[in-house]
Amino acid sequence: MDGRESVELSIEGMRCAGCADTIAAALTAVPGVAAVDVSDVAGLARVGGTRLSPATLIAAVARAGYVAAPTGALAAALLARREGSALLQAALLAALAHAPELPAPAGALLAVAALALPGRSFLVGAVRSLAARQATMDLLVALGAGAAALSALLVAAGLLPPACDHGH
Repeated sequence: MDGRESVELSIEGMRCAGCADTIAAALTAVPGVAAVDVSDVAGLARVGGTRLSPATLIAAVARAGYVAAPTGALAAALLARREGSALLQAALLAALAHAPELPAPAGALLAVAALALPGRSFLVGAVRSLAARQATMDLLVALGAGAAALSALLVAAGLLPPACDHGH
């Protein structure tokens, strides 16, 4: 990367190449930035240039709808812990949701729990993307998961018939 200074940021909520492009555009617009390399896979942004202020770069990422922090062991550990907790919650809820003969109210409760617990990061990301006027993967996932939870609630309330068996 060219430039005299370099700043590396951990980015939370970046899930696809579109997210990476949005973040790269936001960082490129910051005065003094000469080069930007954003990896959605690694969850990192490397910025090169002159007179770089980590606070200014973090603010630019926030305006784009994401959360950034200077990289380091603590930031990486906190992000990994948060992601691991969400995966564990999702696995437990999925196991419960596939229990045989699950009554509709229990299914609705599990759908809402899945949306509120492990799905929370997608909901927060969707709100951030709307605030930043960006259509991101978080928004798409939140819309789909929200529709599924709403459907489960409507079935539990008796306003929709239970899902049919497509196996005939």
